This record gives sequence, C-alpha cells and structure tokens, in this order.
Amino acid sequence: MCACTTCIQEWEQVVLHELKWDVAAVTPVDFVDIILCQLSMMNVDGQSQRVRQHALTFVVICALGITLVSANSSIY
Repeated sequence: MCACTTCIQEWEQVVLHELKWDVAAVTPVDFVDIILCQLSMMNVDGQSQRVRQHALTFVVICALGITLVSANSSIY
C-alpha cells in the first residue's frame, strides 16, 4: 500500500468528491482586490501595491483582533 503524500492527497480528493463536500473556503482576502477596484483605489498615484498591502494588513488585524487584545502584555 502506498503512503506517499501524493497518494494520500489523491485519495482525499476522491473521498471529498464522493461525499460531494466543497472545501473551497472563501476568506476576506478573496474580496480585497474586488473592494479596492470598486473604490477606484487600485491605480492611485502608482501606489496600488502599497494600498493593497495596507488593506491586507487591516484584514489580518481585524481577523486577529480578539487574539491581540486578549494577549498578555509581556508577550510584546
């Protein structure tokens, strides 16, 4: 019996397909570019990468907010 990583991943795909499970998770990061385009902020003064990076950073801070607030101050 094969136990290599590729074989396991192939069998995982077979099981997911047979169970008709959709494991493609949508995350807030998937919407960053769409929102920035709608706000016309992707080509502002050639700063599109910087604006995108700030938006992604903001998404991560929002997602981890409760973890950051509840962390012990001695960790910092």
